[in-house]
This record gives sequence, C-alpha cells and structure tokens, in this order.
Amino acid sequence: MSGARLRKLVEEENVAGFIRDFASLSLDTKLAVLKEQDFCGKTIMGLAAELYLPEVVEKIIDSIPQDDLFDIVSIKDKHGDTPLHIAAYFGEEKIVKYVLNSKLTTAQLRHILNIKNNNKITVHQRAVSEGHLRMADTILDGLQWIESEEDKNSMLREAVESSQMSRVEAFMNSMSKVELYSQLAAQDKAGNTAVHIAAHNGYKDMIELMIQKLEQPDLCKLLKIQNGKGFTILLVAVWNKKIEIVTLILDSLPLAAMSEILQIQNKHGATAFSIVVQNGVMEILAVMVRKLPKADLYRLILLEDNDGDTAMHCAASGNQAYAAVFLLTRLTSEEAKNVLQVTNNSGFTPIEYANSYTNIDFVSSIITYQKQKEANLKGMSKPVHVLMQNLK
Repeated sequence: MSGARLRKLVEEENVAGFIRDFASLSLDTKLAVLKEQDFCGKTIMGLAAELYLPEVVEKIIDSIPQDDLFDIVSIKDKHGDTPLHIAAYFGEEKIVKYVLNSKLTTAQLRHILNIKNNNKITVHQRAVSEGHLRMADTILDGLQWIESEEDKNSMLREAVESSQMSRVEAFMNSMSKVELYSQLAAQDKAGNTAVHIAAHNGYKDMIELMIQKLEQPDLCKLLKIQNGKGFTILLVAVWNKKIEIVTLILDSLPLAAMSEILQIQNKHGATAFSIVVQNGVMEILAVMVRKLPKADLYRLILLEDNDGDTAMHCAASGNQAYAAVFLLTRLTSEEAKNVLQVTNNSGFTPIEYANSYTNIDFVSSIITYQKQKEANLKGMSKPVHVLMQNLK
C-alpha cells in the first residue's frame, strides 16, 4: 500500500477507505506514510486537517506511539504550518481537541502549541487572527491545563527529591488513576520521571506506593519509559545497586512484561540483565532466572550491546565466574555451546575476552564447566549443585 494511494483516499474524502487501508499496514509503514510530504510540504494529517476529516486524524492518533505522534504533529509544511496551524486556520476545533486529549505528554503538547510558522504565529494566534474565538479559548484552556499539570508535577518531583513520603502519598491520593499515571510519566529535561529519581535515591517505600496505586497496564508503560541516556526505572535501580527496589519491581510484573522490560537497552546497549550479570548480583539474577521462560533467558543472554558483547561477555569482563556458570547450567547443551562461541565486535569469545582482562577465575571456571559437560556425556558427571558449590 503506497502513501500516494492513502493520500488519494483522503483527497477524495473517502474516510472509510482510508481507515480500512491504514489499519492493514504495519507500524513502520504507517509511520513512513504519515511522514511523507507533498510538493507543498503537507502530510496526510495536514491534508486531513485542511479537509476537515476528524475521523482520519483520530485514527492516526490512536494508531501510533506517543513519540512518533509527537514527530508527526510537529511536521511543518512549506509555510511552516503544522497540522494544528491548519486546523486553527479553518476553525476545526474537533481536530484540535483530539490532539489536546491524546497520549502526548504535557511537555510535548506545550512544544507543539508553541511552534511558530514562517510568520512567527502560534496555533493560538492563528485561531484568534482567523476569528475562531471558541477554538482560541479551547487552545488557551489547554495551555493553562498544561501549566497546571506541570506545576503539580514540579511539586510531586520536589517531594520525591526531598524524600517527603507523606507529601508524595498525599499527592497520589488526591489524583485519579489517569491523572496519577500522567504525573508519574512526566519527564524532565533529562528524560527522568519522578520514579526514576525515587529509584536512583533508593526510596523503596515511594516505589512500592506507586506500584500499588497504578493499574497493571499503566505500571508496565511507566517501567518502559527511558530517560535521555536510555535508562528505564529498572535500569536506574540496577545501575545504582538498589537491590530491594529491583526485586520489588520484578515481583510486580507479569512474565511477558518482565521479559520485554529486561530487553530494553540503554544508549550503550546495556540491559538491566547484562549489568546484573557483569556485577554478579546473584540475589537479583536468581529472581530473573527463576521468573523468565527458558527461551527468553537464552535470548537475553545472547542480546548484544553496542560493542557486540553478550551477557556472557559481561560476566567475562567482570570476572563473574559463579554468575556465568549459574546461567550456563540453565541452558541446553547446544545453547550453552552457542553462548560460549559468540564473538563480540573485537572478535573475542567470552573466554578470550576474559583472558584479555586476565580474569583467571572466569576462564578456569568455564573450562571446569566444559570438562564437566564432557564427563556428563561419558556418564561420570557430578551433580550440578556440587559444581556450583565448588565455585563459591
């Protein structure tokens, strides 16, 4: 399905046809189509705003992730007009309301509403200049709501930073669940939420309260939010060795969500799992391994960072012999063999990588493990717990 075909459906005001065909596309194709601009620089969303097709705009808003929606609503045509400028010009209040009530954060909405076109005019100013005063009031109300929400978030963040548990609890008790998620998910300039800050400082009681107050889907969404360095809340807790918080978060998640969150990588490609392995934090590693399905565990061990290092390479660099063997004994013979043969960007297997650091404990333990596996095949094996005990 080409972008030209979808654009033609919009031009023909064939809303049902657009919704049908748009729904059949993959997310990547949807995003590519929505970012296409015609000779005037207008996107499909801009065209839908011009032709007053609110159902098309609503379908787009509901179909794409928050950050991608922000990018698309921010696209300017050759006049510097965003889709909201176009809606404001034609007085299409319904379209403006769809955007204001969308999944966009307050910071994203503020940015979009403050975008100026080539004539240095904002969306609100465009609505006023065209005489659409009711729409202008709607936009102004939106801006005032954003300011109010940001004031609330500032107070919540201040209470978290200063470890005022009673204030945090009072704030959270005063909010609806929808409002609470919005406040907890709000990010500062560094991309940190209030929960990132609580995790960094080890405020377990605050994290526990947040987990109790949020619905499970909102909690999972919150735990996927990454700051400017790519750190999720779990990654922050792991990096700062806040073991109780890490365990609390892991215990709060269903298996599918935990697997997904553990695979999230920061800007360097590190995951919460690989950091735990590199530091040999067995209390946390044991929880992860116990909860993860075997296929997900294998996939996590093989996940590479920006240097091509897998979790086993991380264990090698940290000389974490016990953690390495602990993981290997949870894999099939073929999986364990594959894990030990993977090379990083420098061409090193985990054993070769450990040798480059002179990490003798790791090397000798892996060699012992391999000999034990050979003995298994010959019927001369020792129980796994004996092998693990010898490494302690």
